Parts: sequence; structure tokens; C-alpha cells
Amino acid sequence: MRRYWLDINLQIGEQLVIDKDLFHHIFDVCRVGKDQHFELLNSSGQGFLVHVDNVEKKRATVSVVEVRKIPELKYPHIHLFMSMPKFATLESVMEKAVEMGVHSIHPFYSEFSFVKSMQEKDLQHKQERWQKIIVSATQQSGRGELMKLSNPFAWKDFSQKINQLAIDQCLFFYEGDSALNAKQAIAQFKEKQKDKPIKNIGLVIGSEGGFSTNEIKGLEGLGLSPVTLGSQVLRVETACLTGLSILKYEFDLMEA
Repeated sequence: MRRYWLDINLQIGEQLVIDKDLFHHIFDVCRVGKDQHFELLNSSGQGFLVHVDNVEKKRATVSVVEVRKIPELKYPHIHLFMSMPKFATLESVMEKAVEMGVHSIHPFYSEFSFVKSMQEKDLQHKQERWQKIIVSATQQSGRGELMKLSNPFAWKDFSQKINQLAIDQCLFFYEGDSALNAKQAIAQFKEKQKDKPIKNIGLVIGSEGGFSTNEIKGLEGLGLSPVTLGSQVLRVETACLTGLSILKYEFDLMEA
């Protein structure tokens, strides 16, 4: 069933007029017609099943036939920290991260970041595009809340960001030498937190050029041990999806 994002509260039997951009997307692009059904999602985690009562040239009338609560994201919430890659790479990761249930993404500028900084006007323009990508992926996947995307931040603020999000444990992937693989690292996480549930877990991914020696030392100074994904060097988007899949599997986040 097709789903669309509209931040509104509705009740069973209530009618709603859909027009402008949302009308164009639903009825012109997706070709939804009279007497068909689709679902509207809002930021409160509700889904509204609606019946198309009437379609005119530039607007349509729908009525709510069912209201349901969209399941919330399970704990632990996954927070993805990634060094700013090419914009196309970031956008691809964002889309897949929404579908995989990531709670938030936090891009940062590191020494080898592809993007070193952004002007405010450029960032605002990108934010509008990125939000559309997030909404589109949310509609496709049917999750009940929008993924959060923070503004890119400087490397010096990394520690502060980790603390603000109350990250319980953090997985730091590194393409160089490491004594730990992902399975061993997660086993250590679970042992450390065996008497306390893990609510927020971080995943740290470097840029196309990896991390510098100083950045590695800084992460180790935060208590993060480098974790290997094997001998093959992965692209940024591949490393992100691999890490997210591992976390979802190891923390039972793939259950319905």
C-alpha cells in the first residue's frame, strides 16, 4: 500500500481535501484514483487509512476509514556518525538508513572528509533536499517517525556530540589494523552493559580517505577501539550498510 507523509491529526470518518504538491504527487505522479485507498503518516506515529471519495483537476477529497499506531523504533536506537562524503554518497546512505530504522545521522568534518565545510546558504539548500529524501524514504518504508539529520559539525566537537546523545556504546570501523572484529566488539558491549539495557548505540564511519592518525588517537582516547570489517576496503556506503546490518542482527532489531 502506498504511504504519504502529512503531519496532521485525523479521526475515523473525517474528510480531508488534498491539493497542491501532495495532490500532484499522489494523483498525478502515483496515479491513485477514485475509490482507491492509501495511508497518510504523521509525526506522532499514526497511520490514517483513507478512501478516495472524489478526484478533481487540482484537488481530491478523501475520508478516514481506519487509524492505527505505527510501531516505534525498537531499542537500542542507532545513531550513525559519518565523515562528510560526497553529497551523492551521503544521500544514498540517508535513504537506506531511513529504511533500516536508523534513529539519527550526524555528519562531521574530519581531516580527510570529501567536504571540508559548507556555507550557510548552501547548507540550507541541501537541508531542504535532504529532508525530502528522508520523507520519501519514510513513506516508502512505512516507519512511524522521521529520521533525524543533524547539521554537519567539526571534528573537535565529536566528543560533545557523543555525550549529548547519551551514547551507551559505540562501534568504530577502521580499515587499518585492529585486534577486534564486529562480533567480538559487540560481545564486549553486551558484557559491559549486561545489567543495564543499551538504549543508544553509535556507529562511526570514516570518509573515502579514512581517518588520520590523530583522529584515531582521539577516538581511542574516548574509549573506542578500532573494529575491522575484514581485509577488503569498503566504500563509505558499503561500510555504513554493513555496520547497520550487523547492529540490527546482533541486537534483534529485525524482528517484526
